[in-house]
Amino acid sequence: MAFFKGRTMNFARAFSIVCCFTLIILAEPTTQTVDLQAWCITPTINPNPARHAEFRERAKAKNIQLVFLGDSITDAWRSPDRGLKVWEKHYAPLNAANFGISAETTADTLGHIEGGLLDGLNPKVVVLLIGTNNLGGGVHSDWIAAGVEKIVKAVRGRLPNTRVLVLGIFPRGNATNEFRWRIKQVNGFLSKLDDGDHVRFLDIGEKFVDDKGEYLEGLFPDNLHPTTHGYEIWSDAMQPLVEEMMGKV
Repeated sequence: MAFFKGRTMNFARAFSIVCCFTLIILAEPTTQTVDLQAWCITPTINPNPARHAEFRERAKAKNIQLVFLGDSITDAWRSPDRGLKVWEKHYAPLNAANFGISAETTADTLGHIEGGLLDGLNPKVVVLLIGTNNLGGGVHSDWIAAGVEKIVKAVRGRLPNTRVLVLGIFPRGNATNEFRWRIKQVNGFLSKLDDGDHVRFLDIGEKFVDDKGEYLEGLFPDNLHPTTHGYEIWSDAMQPLVEEMMGKV
């Protein structure tokens, strides 16, 4: 009896250990999921302090009528081989400020705003293009949209007289890339932020691709960043709504 009793106890102990490991394995993705969700909506503490300080100096200029927030795609408005010529033609006359930073996520942009980036400004319009750097394994589309929505609320809270133009995330990768349908999901959520007045949404992604969804030739050589012609298309597509929004203020 003792022999079988010991075997029974050993089996029971082994079974409990297996169950514990199983629970740990099953619980791990849940923990990761919560972290990724928080990552989209929790402001980064002191993101890119050098660029932030540079932008704060720029914000001291008077009569800034238009502000751009975003990642490397927005950052490249200042690049001579990307968007600079278009910027100088359309936005420099408005004393526009470009606060885009390469590799920024929704959390980083929130961190800059929380850190006082917009303090003292009173632009007519803020143009926001952010979210492509949040795309990745395990990040739900609605979490990315929630991060963008939180940025919009942060801007509106600090600049109540300013209107916000939310741009849909631009196409990324080729037509069959997973990012494409993920971006459509995010943009679908973002479109609901449009209230017809203080917040507007504009998706110009179709301007960059053919009827099969592939990039028009020469527009996005790295499958992410537009060429100068891409910035021209962007500006032309956005300009009527920007002028309308600025005229309302």
